[in-house]
Amino acid sequence: MTMMRRRSWLLVALVFCLTAVGATAASSKWTPKQALMGVHPSKRGQYTTTSALEAFRCLDGSKTIKFAAVNDDYCDCPDGSDEPGTAACENSRFHCINEDYIGEDILSSRVNDGVCDCCDGSDEHAGYKACPNTCKEVGEAFRKKKAAQQKALDDGVKLAREYSAYGMKQAEERTAKIGELERELTKLDAKIKTLSEVHAAAHSPKKQMTGKCCKAKKACKKALNSQLDMNFVVSEQWEFITDNGIFYLDNVNDPDALRREDPLFGKAWDRWLSFSQKYGEEEDPADVVPVDDSQMDCCEILATCRKALDTERAALLKTKEKIRAAERVLQALSSVAEATRTSDEWVRRAFDKWVDYAHRYDNDQKPLPALPDISYLDEIKEDDVIPSTTLLGNIWDRVKEYTMRALDLLPLDVDEIIQFVRSALGKPVTVDEEDEILRRSPSKASVRLEKAQQRRRDVQYELNELKDKQNMSFGPHAVWEKLYKQCVEYDTPEYTYELCHLDRITQKPKNGGISQNLGRFKRWGPRDESQADPNHSYQVMYYGDGASCWQGPQRSVEVTLECGAETTILALSEKSKCEYSALLRTPAACTIPATK
Repeated sequence: MTMMRRRSWLLVALVFCLTAVGATAASSKWTPKQALMGVHPSKRGQYTTTSALEAFRCLDGSKTIKFAAVNDDYCDCPDGSDEPGTAACENSRFHCINEDYIGEDILSSRVNDGVCDCCDGSDEHAGYKACPNTCKEVGEAFRKKKAAQQKALDDGVKLAREYSAYGMKQAEERTAKIGELERELTKLDAKIKTLSEVHAAAHSPKKQMTGKCCKAKKACKKALNSQLDMNFVVSEQWEFITDNGIFYLDNVNDPDALRREDPLFGKAWDRWLSFSQKYGEEEDPADVVPVDDSQMDCCEILATCRKALDTERAALLKTKEKIRAAERVLQALSSVAEATRTSDEWVRRAFDKWVDYAHRYDNDQKPLPALPDISYLDEIKEDDVIPSTTLLGNIWDRVKEYTMRALDLLPLDVDEIIQFVRSALGKPVTVDEEDEILRRSPSKASVRLEKAQQRRRDVQYELNELKDKQNMSFGPHAVWEKLYKQCVEYDTPEYTYELCHLDRITQKPKNGGISQNLGRFKRWGPRDESQADPNHSYQVMYYGDGASCWQGPQRSVEVTLECGAETTILALSEKSKCEYSALLRTPAACTIPATK
């Protein structure tokens, strides 16, 4: 452009002559409009006058001249402020009004140089170059482009809201799943402990299977496991009716007004107040902690088991009581007029939860499980079996006794014998009998224990995965979970880059060479942590600890984010040795406006 602006010496001489003539003419035909030529609208007050003889003060305050000398094509002010509309001062600026587009400032040296710089052509006012006014067309194209950009941003924000809703839901479900797995781990630990004892007994001398209180201990453990199962079922029912359910009523806006409008609501509300006062601040009972009884004898274990059994039984009865109380509140709420239920959001939510609860727990057809019978524990004799209460039970006891005695004489598996006879008699194998089978079959005891231990490992692995995700930062409003580990690619002549969100970035040569690990996601923020801006912490990602360069650092990538309707890599390059920079456009980078 500099070369284009050079003129031959002849043209320069011609322009000089014309300028001189123009200056003379300007001084003799001065008008107030001359002083305003090329002036920025914000400074027009300093250039407005009605007399050529009025004093003009240079904007830097260094000098005072007559207004006749403003825009006279001669540089009087050191800061060039007297010549905004001519090319006389190198350090002056000419303002293009550009109506229908955007005003802009250009160097005054580009005024009347034969090149159209302003879309309205005002920079070529001397007439050396005829410049058409293209501002309307340029402005229209500009506004269309801005509208398209705004639409992309709006679409991006809309998707960001959807991403956020997904992330929030995942977080809620993850929390519930973590609780479920932790409870399963507790049950598995208890089961593994029992199976370990059975396994040890199966591989131990027979005398270790007998002794004072041992039969009662085994029966107690069976009852405790049954009790824990019952408690788990009932506690899930309690959690269902209370979790985002009955306690919604805590938030009812104006219960007195609803009571006046609907007497049935008043009845329901009185029940709720009574329920809330009695159970609202009550803490859930603590879970039974497994006791290490490896150094206890059977009687000590029995005493510990009985204590735990009593505690769990009391907890079950208490939970049943609370469930019934909650049901009475919600049953009363179901009698409230529909208009009353829908007039308050929290009443409606509580009622909707009751509908879900009633559908899931049909109390007329699916009553709460009965308490396990433990009355016989104190009646167990060390040398007696648990008495059967039916003729069929007595027959089974005899069959089992003869089968066990024939174990060493028959080539059949005792497990197969017992299950076959049980099936024929229509009686399932009990927990006690299963333990006895395992004690007499070391290989089966080992398999059963290994299965329980493997299940525990699987549950622990899944739990660790969920907790790792729970501890991850998925950005504001959890918008990034929707894209977690999803990958996008970017092609250059030599490489294909793959970016997997919040996970890793790899570089794949197109000639079939070895892929390079450019880094794994480390944190939100720039490569240089000292440059981090806490107000814009989610606008940059840092992927680090990639493959080492030859005589260089480990590879790393700094990813700058911008809002858009699609997730795509706009640029990716190696700015310095083994340090890459990328630009990623995605809805997840859009700022979600606060809800009013």
